[in-house]
Amino acid sequence: MVNLGGDQKGITVKCVDLCNFIEHQNIQINLVKLDIEGAEYDVLLKLIETGIYRKCNNILVETHERYSPELALKDAQLRALIQKHSINNIDLTWD
Repeated sequence: MVNLGGDQKGITVKCVDLCNFIEHQNIQINLVKLDIEGAEYDVLLKLIETGIYRKCNNILVETHERYSPELALKDAQLRALIQKHSINNIDLTWD
């Protein structure tokens, strides 16, 4: 369910698992842009854990760590994981 704000009740939309979608594409993906209001940390963690991030040349991410301490912690953990594995195709500085 997506809430459109105001008095609107929202609409139901189909959700697709990004890792499953990318995994089933028989191509190298040039660019993925993520701006998903805090959910980027869970998506990126799964992309890294599964190795699917390797099928993408560039992953640009708008992070939202400034909105809550929980997101700030997830951001720090994700940055440490990216550094630990020397991942160079994920850019967390996109706005």
